Amino acid sequence: MKDKGIKFGFSTLEVKAKDIRKNLSNLLDYGMSESDVLHALTVHPAELLGLSNVMGTLEAGKMANLVITDKPYLEEKSNVRHVMVGGYLRSFEVKKKKKKSMAEEEIKPEGKWSYTTETLNGTVTGQIVLKESDGDYSGTISNSQTGDSTELTEVLVNGNTLTLSFPFDMGGTNLQIKIDAEIDGETFEGNMSVGSFGSYEIDGQKEPEK
Repeated sequence: MKDKGIKFGFSTLEVKAKDIRKNLSNLLDYGMSESDVLHALTVHPAELLGLSNVMGTLEAGKMANLVITDKPYLEEKSNVRHVMVGGYLRSFEVKKKKKKSMAEEEIKPEGKWSYTTETLNGTVTGQIVLKESDGDYSGTISNSQTGDSTELTEVLVNGNTLTLSFPFDMGGTNLQIKIDAEIDGETFEGNMSVGSFGSYEIDGQKEPEK
């Protein structure tokens, strides 16, 4: 398409958050340059939508929306360190993952967990409810922004690692949010991936049974 002078852009609509970077990396493997991929994420969509006068490139007078990573964005282990939206900067600390002991037994995460995470919209709190049936897990997640309870589409437990996925409507954009966390007794900590909006730290505390 580029060789024929056709501009194109990428969308995260109906794409799982965990697949975005992998899909983009696949394009590099098939010969697309990193510059072309980044243009299709930024410059070209703005031009195709008629918004290149206010976004798409870093220029004086345009919207100051930036995502800053500690390594090139398309590298597998890069982390979002700073996000700027409308000129407001928010920074994120990258926690080192704890090494798991070979002798660790599988945890039982069923129950209610309260969580806290820092996002572009500020501090978000909520509750995760996990249930177990014949070795399979299911559950719901709620948040302080909407107050709604959403069914988890994926609940995976591997040793003390917990993986959760659920859909979220962000102003008409459908996202698949993924949480990867490590449970340590009655607490957990990890990261919440929100598609192209970045990855944010999340901490949780198990609530006592009544």
